[in-house]
Amino acid sequence: MVRVVATARVDPTLREFLLGLIKEYLGDYLTAIQGMYRVGEGDIEEFIRAKRLKGLSEKTIRDEVKYIRRALAELDWTLTPEGIREYLASLREDGGETTSSSTRPTASSHS
Repeated sequence: MVRVVATARVDPTLREFLLGLIKEYLGDYLTAIQGMYRVGEGDIEEFIRAKRLKGLSEKTIRDEVKYIRRALAELDWTLTPEGIREYLASLREDGGETTSSSTRPTASSHS
């Protein structure tokens, strides 16, 4: 397999053939993973650093991170257009109201 890829890098005909096969048999899969982002702790840390640079209070940052973590947990820490649409639809179905025991943040629960 490594040989095929190495040859495809220098042979335009083989490259086109190989890419055509990949697109034909794995096109839907490749399209799906292109629109997917797995969020990690490093992303949360970057978010916190950005908020600190903006001068937000530690309490505000903690609150925002809490809501983000809850939303990400419901999305299995994976962002996809479809997953986000479903999540937002579920918030609308809940009526946009949160209670102290709710696990879902809403746009009105924190500005």
